[in-house]
Amino acid sequence: MCIYAASHRSLLGDSLVRIRSDGGLIDGATAYQITKWRYRATTFMAVVGLTCLALMKAGIPQSWFTNSLVGLFASSSLLLIVVVNWAESRVRAEKKASYTTLRLGDKQLMQRDPYMGRVIRLAGGEYVDRRRFAEILAATKADALRLSGEQ
Repeated sequence: MCIYAASHRSLLGDSLVRIRSDGGLIDGATAYQITKWRYRATTFMAVVGLTCLALMKAGIPQSWFTNSLVGLFASSSLLLIVVVNWAESRVRAEKKASYTTLRLGDKQLMQRDPYMGRVIRLAGGEYVDRRRFAEILAATKADALRLSGEQ
C-alpha cells in the first residue's frame, strides 16, 4: 500500500514522492538491495571473463562451449550495465526522499534499514560499523519475514 506525499520536503526541494505506508521507504527495491545485486552481477561477470581468459591461455580450441562462455560474458556485461544504472537511479530517488539505505551512503541523509524502513542513523550522524549494520539487517529481515507470514 502506498501513500503520496504531495509536498514532501527533501534536500532537493518540494516534489511528489511515492512512499510506502509500511515504513517510509519509497516504492520498489531499495538502493541497498539493488547494490547487492550489482555486486553479484559484477562477480559473475568477472568469473566468466577470467574463465574465458584462462581457456584462451590454455589454448583450448573454439567450440560450442567457448562460444557459449563468450555469449554469457557479453550478456552478463549488458546485465551489469542495467543493474549499475538501476542502482544509481535508486540512490538518487532515496536522496530525493531525504534518506539512504546504503551503509556508507550520504552522511547528510538519514539512514534507514532497507527492509522495514526503520531509522538506523540520523542525518549527520556517524556511520554504523559493518558488524552492527549486519546485526540490524538480520533483525529487520527476520521481522519483515515474520510480518509477511502473519498477513
